[in-house]
Order: sequence, then C-alpha cells, then structure tokens
Amino acid sequence: MKKLTLLFSVLIPIFIYSQIINIPEDYPSIQSGIDAASTGDTVLVDQGTYFENINFLGKAITIASKYLLEKDSAHIYNTIIDGSEPAHPDSSSVVCFFSGEDSTSVILGFTITGGSGTKFPPRVGFEEIIAGGGIAIESSGAKICHNFITNNTVENEEEAFGAGIGGGLCTEEKWVVVESNLITDNNAISNNWPKGGGIAIAYCNSRISNNTIIYNTVSANSSTKIAAAGGIWYSCDLGFPDSLIISGNIIQHNLVEQLSVNSDGTAGGGLCITGHYGETTRALIKNNVISDNELHAVSIALGCGVALVNCHSVDFSENEIYNNTFEADFCFGGGLTIWNNHPIVSRNLIYNNKASWGGGIYVGHQITSQPQFFNNTIYGNEATLLGGGGLFLRNAACTLTNDIIWYNTAPGPPGIYIYSGSAVEVNYSLVEEWAGPGTGNLDENPLLVDPAYGNFHLTSNSPCIDAGDPNSPPDPDGSICDMGVFYYDSIYTEIQDEKPVMYSTKYYPNPFSTSTTIQYQLDQPSEVTLSIFNHLGEQVELIRQYQSSGKQQVTWNAEGLPPGMYFFTLKAGEQVATGKMVLVR
Repeated sequence: MKKLTLLFSVLIPIFIYSQIINIPEDYPSIQSGIDAASTGDTVLVDQGTYFENINFLGKAITIASKYLLEKDSAHIYNTIIDGSEPAHPDSSSVVCFFSGEDSTSVILGFTITGGSGTKFPPRVGFEEIIAGGGIAIESSGAKICHNFITNNTVENEEEAFGAGIGGGLCTEEKWVVVESNLITDNNAISNNWPKGGGIAIAYCNSRISNNTIIYNTVSANSSTKIAAAGGIWYSCDLGFPDSLIISGNIIQHNLVEQLSVNSDGTAGGGLCITGHYGETTRALIKNNVISDNELHAVSIALGCGVALVNCHSVDFSENEIYNNTFEADFCFGGGLTIWNNHPIVSRNLIYNNKASWGGGIYVGHQITSQPQFFNNTIYGNEATLLGGGGLFLRNAACTLTNDIIWYNTAPGPPGIYIYSGSAVEVNYSLVEEWAGPGTGNLDENPLLVDPAYGNFHLTSNSPCIDAGDPNSPPDPDGSICDMGVFYYDSIYTEIQDEKPVMYSTKYYPNPFSTSTTIQYQLDQPSEVTLSIFNHLGEQVELIRQYQSSGKQQVTWNAEGLPPGMYFFTLKAGEQVATGKMVLVR
C-alpha cells in the first residue's frame, strides 16, 4: 500500500516585533546595542558616561536615555555620550548618520559632548571638510531631539563645518529634523572657512524648531573666505533638496570672529542662510528670538543678527531680533541683512541693533534685491555712518506697507536711507523723517506702550490704529489693519483698564547661570505671584510678594536645578505675563 502524503498550505501571519535593548544591562556599550538592533528597535540607555563615538549604521532605530519613558530632564544631563576618546582621529564625531538614514533614525535625551568632528570624503569642488563635532550627517537624514549638545569642536585648516551639528548632502527626499535641543558652547575654528558654531547643514531638507542655541563660536584667521553663523548656517544649491523650516528657536549670545584682514569678513552672528544668486530656497523663518549675537572682524561684517545671502522664496515672519552688534571696521545690517535676495518680511520686531549701514536692516548688494515688507516694527536701532538707522537701501527695489520705523539713530536720515541704484515704495507706514512719495504715510510718534521695557504694543491713542492699508487683511478683531507688528485689541484694553495692570516685563540675564531678575511695571499696588515651570510643565518655584505701583522686580535663584529651558508666569491681580528663560552651567 502506498502512503498518501497530504500537503497542507498553511497561511501563517508574520509579526515583526520591535524590542527594547537595555544598556548596559543587555550590552555593555551603546554601539554594541546598535549592532544588535533591528528596524523599529529602541536602544534604551541608563544614566552614566559612555566614552563612545556611535554610528547608526543605516538603521531606523531610536537611541534614547530614560528621558524617553520618564520625561525627567535629569536623564538628559546625566546620560552622557563623550566622544573625546575616538578610535580613529578622522572619525571623532560623537554621533554619526552616514549610511542613508532618514528621520526614522532618532537620537533622544542625551548630553552629547567632547566630539571633534569627522573628515568627510573628498568631493569635487569642495574644500577638505571636517564637520559635525557633536553630530555628523552625510548623505542621510536624522531626527535629533531633547538633547544637550555642548563643548564640541571642529577645527581644520580648510573648512570647519557645524561644531554642534554638521553635515548634509542629501540627494534624496530625506529630512534632518532638529527639535527641542539645547546647543551651547560649541566651537568651529579654521584658518580658511569656518561656519555654524551651533548647527551647519548644507543641501538637505531641514526642520530646525524649538531649540535653544546659545554661546556658540565661529573663529577664523583667513584672508580669503568668510567666517559665518555663530548659531545656525544653512546652504542650498542646484540639484539638492532645499526645503527649510527654522521656527520657534532662541538664538542668542553667539559670536563670529575673523582675526585677520579679509574682504569678505564675517556674516550672520545668529543665523546665516546662503545659496546662489536668485536660486529658490523655499525657506520659512518664523517665530524665532535672535538677540545679543556679535560679529567681530578686522575688516567688514554683515548681518549681526541674521544674514540672508543669495537666495529666494524666503518667508521671514514673526521674529524678534534685538541687541545684535559688531566690532569691525564696517558692518552692513545690525538686525537683518538681505544680500542679493528677495524675501517676504512680515510682522517682525527689530530693535536695538547696531551697524555702520542699516542699524535695523540693510538691503543690497550686487544685484537688485526686491524684498517686500509688511507690518514690521523697526525701532531704536543705530547706524554709525551715513543714514538708515532703521533701513538702508543699496541696489534695492522694495515695498513697505503698514510698517513702523521710529526712534532709530544715524548721522543722516534716521528712518530710511537710499544710497544708490534703489527704488522704494512706502505706503500706509509710519516712518520718521520720510519725505519720499507714497500713500497714507505718517511721521509722528507711534505712541507705543513702553519700548524701553520691550513692550511695542500700540496705546489706545496711537495714530497707527486703523491707519494701515485698507486693502490689507483686517486685524483679528475685524477692524482695518493697524500699522506695526502688533494690532490694537480694543476689547482687551477696555477690560484691562478696569484692573491692576502689569506690563513691560524684562528679564536679565537670559541665559543665566545662577539667578535672573524679572522687571515689570505696575500701575497700582498689587500682590504679585511668580511661578516657575520646567520644560515638562512641573512647577519648581513659587514666589509671592505685595508690591507698590511703579517699576518693580523679582529675582529667581535657580541653585540646585538642572540646566535647560524654564518658563515663568507672572501675575498681578488678573493680569498675566509669561516668558522663557535658559539656565546654563
């Protein structure tokens, strides 16, 4: 008898399970955990210092401290990857994305320190590059979030690129995502071409959001190339992805210095975006605070706060740019430099910046730049030569609508100075000493609440109320557009007039290392409550005082708390003011 063999075709569902690999419980090092990981896995790292230089090896995995689970920022500052002991001196970045990764490869919740960058493969048309002291990215994407990136350095005779985070060259649809990091005390040094003390990314789709980028430095001793971008450098070019979002960042106290005579000098103390003449960048630069950055040069400097150079299709809106300055023979643009560029510049607050030409904004240079300005307030800036404390135009064809340019200083006209080859159309704007043509313009005090204390809102009797272009979109309350960055909310003002008013909050120093003082003004005696919260929303301090009317202050001592971002809520009666503060060590 023959045996009957039955063949059953059984459909078995296949499940791919992600796993958690614990370090050092399962593997002794982070890299050995990466080596063992598969797509979707998490390499979870316990607190401690790990002397490693890690590589994602093209894997779509998450490498995280226990901040991922517990949301306790102590894990960020106590889980340290120190790259100061590399096996190979040319591969000394702390973290590398070199194998085609994208934003599904995540590094989260670490202190990243001690890196000195990686020598990138030689490419035609490029200098020898050492990039990415803390994190290096080459022909890849990445997601980098909730990290403390500090005390990394890239130093090279030729090009030093991105001391905190550096890299790019994404020829595919990949993104570099950098969110909610503290990036501080990183240094890019070169005798030729250093850029990006905090971040430098080239030719790669990028989203850089909600980071604090402070006290980073770019230093050069070169007679041939420019030193640029103490905070963030971004570069675009033909044939590469070029979508860029920079939003919600604090970019403060960064420095670019050029130690020798150089016709190009320094650029972009806080932020520099560059491309080729008129090429499309598709950039959104929105809701950033860019302040207290500096350019130092033996010869020239441009854009102490921001430099937009040789690019197009840039939306530059709702940024606050102040207290940026220079030490150089000559400087173009204290707050913002628009160099061979055609951006839309709307609802920005630009004040207390300093330059030789264009204390607030400089527009030029070799080609006709064609920016459009809408509802900006440009106040209290200084130009040390000629005129244009507010706005200096050279080879420019621009339009201004609904703007306020007031209380700027210069040897010549304080508001707008037209140097050569320029045409400007000014309509429905308040511009000090403007005698040029236009419709609906004013030349009188805009009557702002308290500019000395940073309050640039319109008072109830401001001439700027309902004085904007009637064809502009109406204000949120349905009224005709007001001039300037802030619209006048009559309903809110009527309510607050019946209550104790607290206004004009100002806090310093910020960032701070031990304590910071918050100043404000009360129109009548009131109990004042100061609540301090960490970035997780946990209250860490509560201060109550009864104070008389006039200018007052509260000092907060943060001794014993970890560095990072903190938020305050200040209440007087039913009035509330809020703000951000950065604690550094």
